[in-house]
Amino acid sequence: MSLTNGNLLRSGGVAVAGLLPSRRARAAVLAGSYAGGWVAGPHGLQPLSFTGVESDNPVVRDAIPLVSSTLSWTALQLTALALVRVLPLPRVLTVPAYAALLAATEPKVLAAVERAAEPRGS
Repeated sequence: MSLTNGNLLRSGGVAVAGLLPSRRARAAVLAGSYAGGWVAGPHGLQPLSFTGVESDNPVVRDAIPLVSSTLSWTALQLTALALVRVLPLPRVLTVPAYAALLAATEPKVLAAVERAAEPRGS
C-alpha cells in the first residue's frame, strides 16, 4: 500500500479534527487539511466537484474545483466524525482508528474509481 503526502495530510486532519471540541474548529481543520492535501497531491476523494468552468481567469478555473471539493469533503467528514464521536468508546481510540481506516482505503477507492472511469476497449 502506498500512502501519498496528500493522503496523509487529509487523514491527519481528520484525526486532529475529531478530537477538537468545537464543530467550527473541526470544520476549519478539515478544510485546511483537504486544501493542503490537494496542493501536496494527488487530489483525493472528491465527493462533489464542479469542473469545466469556462473563464478567462485561470485562478477561477482552478479555484472552483478546489473549493467545491473542499466543501463537500468537509461536510462528509463532519458527518462521519459526528457518527464516530457518538460511539460508546473513547474518542482517543475511535477517531484515530477512523482516520487510519480512511488513509488505508482512500488510495484503493480512488484506484477503483479511476479504473471504472477508463474507456473500455471494443
